[in-house]
Amino acid sequence: MNMDKWSLWMRQQKNIFFGVFMLVVGALSALGFAPYGIIWLLILCLAIFIRILAVSSWLQGAGWGFLFGIGHFYLGFIWLLTSLHDYGG
Repeated sequence: MNMDKWSLWMRQQKNIFFGVFMLVVGALSALGFAPYGIIWLLILCLAIFIRILAVSSWLQGAGWGFLFGIGHFYLGFIWLLTSLHDYGG
């Protein structure tokens, strides 16, 4: 593998890692709300998210924000869906 292919591969791996990382950070940030209420985890996740956005371009930031939002929405919504299905009318 020559250097150009290697650097392209490394950038792709970095983007995949950051994508998964942003999904996890978004999902963990949802634990700061009810019923868990881990406020310090929410603050930490938002600080990580803002720091990553500060060093990214606007296009990368849009992608990272989208993935953060997907992770946050999924974990924040799944417990609501379960509670409404099991205990709701």
